[in-house]
Amino acid sequence: MGVMDFYEMEMKEKKDALGAGAAPPSVADEFGTTVAYDRRTETKPLISFLVPVFNERPLIKAALDKLAAVPLAKEIIVVDDGSTDGTRGALTENPRNGTVLLLHNKNQGKGGALRTALTKAMGSYAAVQDADLEYDPNDYVELLKFARQNNAKVVFGSRFLKPNPRIYWRFLLGNKLLTTWINLLCASSYTDCYTGAKLMSTAVWRGLGLISNGFEIEAEIAVKIARGGYSFTEYPITYKPRKVAEGKKISWNDAVQGFKAAHRFASKK
Repeated sequence: MGVMDFYEMEMKEKKDALGAGAAPPSVADEFGTTVAYDRRTETKPLISFLVPVFNERPLIKAALDKLAAVPLAKEIIVVDDGSTDGTRGALTENPRNGTVLLLHNKNQGKGGALRTALTKAMGSYAAVQDADLEYDPNDYVELLKFARQNNAKVVFGSRFLKPNPRIYWRFLLGNKLLTTWINLLCASSYTDCYTGAKLMSTAVWRGLGLISNGFEIEAEIAVKIARGGYSFTEYPITYKPRKVAEGKKISWNDAVQGFKAAHRFASKK
């Protein structure tokens, strides 16, 4: 593929993203969101990184340093979701170029933080990047390359398409059960529907009309992609799970909410 082909593809992607219409304006009002700063430097970012953050004081600097080093034309949209452990101070007191920082008055959950981040996304593509360093943001270089070369609007990074370490079998079991449940409901073929590495065109993100606030947003996304007729593919990624003692937040209750949400969204016409 030549340079002009990539240029024309990028212009089309940008047009598609803008053509999706303005992001839902109600989210910021609903969550009492404030903009701490906006120091984005890319006028036409290829990718918007959506970074939900809650109580990640020990890791937040390293996570954002690693994300800033990813060699892509990008913007970084960080949403502090009501942190109480000093994370908010670390973010507000150290403004970063290329980044916009949004603050929730109180904790809403990962889904709420992602929905808020989407209201500011200007990239042709948008991708989730958790702040816990379980996922390597450099994997998005390959995911984005694959998406553009194959004209794919939805690419999920799968932790099960290559060998990766596993610490807790209960989390693995929960993931496998949720993935199987969603595949049964939607006649889909996911291997890792609860992956934290999701890359989609911004137009697709906004077209999903997401409404979930907690971790169940992962089920909502997977169901709406499968049931909405979007073609999707999965790509192998690296994964370094952390321990509960290190701050891992997802729980069995979140899995229960995921099962319920999957059924609810799959049942809608």
